Amino acid sequence: MAGTFRHVKATFLVTKKEGLSDEEFRKHYTDVHAPMAIEVCKRHGALDYSVAEKATARAAFGENATFISCDAVTTFIFPDMKSLVESFADPEYAAKLAPDESTFTDRSKSQFAVSNEFVVLANGRDSVPS
Repeated sequence: MAGTFRHVKATFLVTKKEGLSDEEFRKHYTDVHAPMAIEVCKRHGALDYSVAEKATARAAFGENATFISCDAVTTFIFPDMKSLVESFADPEYAAKLAPDESTFTDRSKSQFAVSNEFVVLANGRDSVPS
């Protein structure tokens, strides 16, 4: 096998709320929402939480690429599925994070994918020693 299964990866294709500029969306996501989510992520063992917004990539590639239809790609990596599921069942998610999401995202257009991550190359090295 050329790789190994490690961790659970949850990827969200996030669409901004209509009427927000790219900058307003980015600023709220990175300066307000993401910091609010850190404690919930830590409490449930998240290994990584990242937000990749489209404006930077579009500026770099311009018309030379076709981009997926979303405004940000958000990725969470958890040690297992139980930890991921528990993070979204956390009372703080329902009380604080979900209501905030509705202020800057269009949840009806956002998409979600979860899988066990099959790693072939990690930190520049093959994930399975030869």
